[in-house]
Amino acid sequence: MTKDKEQTGGKTYQCEECGLWYKDKEISEKCQAWCKEHKSCNLEIIKHSIKNMTNNNSQKGFAMPVIIAIVAVVLVLGGVVYYANQSRIQEDKMAQEKAMMEKEAMEQKEKDAMMEKKDREMMKKEDGAMMAKYTGTVLAGKSAPLLDYNKADYDAAIASDKLVVLYFYANWCPICKEEVANALYPAFNGLTTDKVVGIRINYKDSDTDKDEENLARQYGISYQHTKVFLKNGKQILKAPDAWDKSRYLSEINKALAQ
Repeated sequence: MTKDKEQTGGKTYQCEECGLWYKDKEISEKCQAWCKEHKSCNLEIIKHSIKNMTNNNSQKGFAMPVIIAIVAVVLVLGGVVYYANQSRIQEDKMAQEKAMMEKEAMEQKEKDAMMEKKDREMMKKEDGAMMAKYTGTVLAGKSAPLLDYNKADYDAAIASDKLVVLYFYANWCPICKEEVANALYPAFNGLTTDKVVGIRINYKDSDTDKDEENLARQYGISYQHTKVFLKNGKQILKAPDAWDKSRYLSEINKALAQ
């Protein structure tokens, strides 16, 4: 049953299904009957309501505000749906970009790790090839080894084109012990050139052998912790004073430049 109410200019009648008001009771009842028949489909009711409102010129005063309201609701809902879809698309895009960046970063990390591994292997091979030339104990240095004396290593070093640094050492000498620990060894550890080889030779101590005694006579050594530099088989420096690390590096670089 339709509702009615008094308005200026006469009665109006409301469809209880869709809520529209009509000046004509018969039209209101037809609207309600149609709405009941199509109650399960709200969209059809909306279409029907708009059609009735637009086709019935006598109802324009009531229909236009409702049409505007319906259109506004549709636009708002459409905007909400559009915004939600755009937000989801943007989030998906950002997630894909993040995944791509993480993948590229991981690939670069793996590539860098592989390059570092190859570099380490190459350095080991180079170090191994260099050390294979000598048979004695390596006391310090990688690129430029400092060796404990043996005749074979000494002969190989003298025959090479390298700068040869001889250090005459006595195991009872406190100055010698301090110098090798704090200056000689650190200096050779800090060298990156392979153009230098050092040899520590025992001098007048319990470890000195005949070959070392002969070398002391050959180079005119009269005092422990004496340094002798040889290049291309010729002596270019002889110094009996104690050196620090910076002095070793300075003298070695100076000799290499000659």
